[in-house]
Amino acid sequence: MKKEISTKILCNDNDVKQAIIYIINHVKKSWKLFLIPSVVIVGILIYGIKNGFESYLYFILLLCIALDIIFYIIFYKMPISSYINFYRKRQEATYIFSELGVQLADKSEKSYDWDLFINAYETPTAFILSDVKMNYYIFPRRCFENISDIEILINLLSKKVANFRKI
Repeated sequence: MKKEISTKILCNDNDVKQAIIYIINHVKKSWKLFLIPSVVIVGILIYGIKNGFESYLYFILLLCIALDIIFYIIFYKMPISSYINFYRKRQEATYIFSELGVQLADKSEKSYDWDLFINAYETPTAFILSDVKMNYYIFPRRCFENISDIEILINLLSKKVANFRKI
């Protein structure tokens, strides 16, 4: 069984969006920030319907709605947009995954040792690697030619990256 795979990677907007949403919802779990303002909103609505709305309830309601909107923009829209913009600038490149690490086989011939990556995630649509600075490297599944290449990559990630998670 070969221990090295080579594949051309080019992420489209949908690949990036799905990968970053996975990170937001399953790794960082930012959705929890929406719970407090949402519970307060529901509570105020129930209280207001039963007892009538007073002016301070409107203020608290508007404040909680504004918090939810701000959280959505900061923790969903901005990260997704920034990663999409970053990956739009990247061109197709060939990556080689081996026992030594990940090599970018283009003009720069960059090589990344497995020690650089602290986390790896297997999602239904992509493989995501993250480094110490929490930069995410997205490798869409559709870019791999066959199932055996995916199995080799899963094997490498499980052996070489300490925190490898499958869904």
